[in-house]
Amino acid sequence: MKYLFILPLLLLISCTQLPKNKPPVKLYKTHDLVTNFIKGWEKIKSSPETEWKDYWWDYFLANKILFLDITNCNNDKYRDLAIKLFKSTLNQRYKKLPQIVSDAKKNYPLLESHLSDALTILNKKIPIRKPIDVYYVMYIHPFEGKEFFYGDIPAFAMDLSFPYAKNTDYKLIFIHECFHVLHFREVGKSLENDPVGLIMREGLAVYATKIILPGSPDSRYTFLTTEEIRKCKLKQKEIIEAMLKYTNNYDMMNKLFFSSGQNLKWPPRCGYYIALKVMENLSKKYSLKELYKLPPKQYKKEVIGSLQKLLNQNIPKVF
Repeated sequence: MKYLFILPLLLLISCTQLPKNKPPVKLYKTHDLVTNFIKGWEKIKSSPETEWKDYWWDYFLANKILFLDITNCNNDKYRDLAIKLFKSTLNQRYKKLPQIVSDAKKNYPLLESHLSDALTILNKKIPIRKPIDVYYVMYIHPFEGKEFFYGDIPAFAMDLSFPYAKNTDYKLIFIHECFHVLHFREVGKSLENDPVGLIMREGLAVYATKIILPGSPDSRYTFLTTEEIRKCKLKQKEIIEAMLKYTNNYDMMNKLFFSSGQNLKWPPRCGYYIALKVMENLSKKYSLKELYKLPPKQYKKEVIGSLQKLLNQNIPKVF
C-alpha cells in the first residue's frame, strides 16, 4: 500500500516519454491557373476565333512574370525574344483551343495522380521537408513539366496545354524535374546559370532517376533514343572536349543539352548522356545524398576533374 502513491507518477513519466507521431509532410502545394482559364473559356468558346486568341494572350499578360520565370526569360537578355516567341506560337495554336481545353480537362486528374505517386517515390530517397510549389498552367509555348525559380523560390510547373501521349513517362519526368527543385533548395540559385552547374544539375537529376527507377537502359533516363546513345558513345571524346571548352560559356554549354549540338554533328541533348557518365564516375566517391549536397566550389572542381578523367579513358564499345 505504501507504494501506491508512486503509480500515478510512473504513469505520468511513461506518457511523457511516448513518441509523438508527427503528421506527414505534405509533398506539394498546388497553384491552379487552369481551372479559371477553363471557366473563362466556356464563356467565350462560341465567340469568333479572334477572341480566343485575345483571351489566351490576356491570360499570358496576367501571369507574365510567372510565365517568363518558367522559361528563365524574365531578364533583359531574353524577355523581348521570349514574348515574340509566345506571340508567334499563339498564332499557330489558338485555333486548336477547343481540343486543347478538352484534353486539359481529361489530363488534370491523371497528371495529379502521377505527380502524387512520383513524389511519394522521390521522398523515400530525398526527403521533401516542405511542400514543393506546383503550378498548373495553360502555357502558350507547350512543355511537359519544368523546374524553375519563381523569383528566388524553386518550383515546378506543369503545362495542361501540352499534347501528352499515352506512353508519356510521367513518373520519370516528374521525379527528374522535382529532384531539380530539391537540388536547387539545397545548393541555391548558382546551379541555374552556371555552365558547370548545368552539367551538375542535369547529370545528377538523370543519375537520381536511374537510381530511383532502376532497371532501364540509359536512353530512358536521358530522353535519347538507342541510336542517339550509340552516336554519343562514338563522339564521346569530342563532346567532352567541348564541355571542357565551354565551362565559362553558358550559352554554348546549354546547346549541348537543349539543341542539336554544335553544327548539328552530335545528337540532340548529348550533354545529358555525358553528364550522366560524369555522375556515375563521381558516385564511386560520393553517395547520391552527398552529391546532392556538394556546394558550388566543390562540385565545379569535381565535375571538371571527372570530365578530364573520362576524356582520358578508352572510348566505350559501341553496340
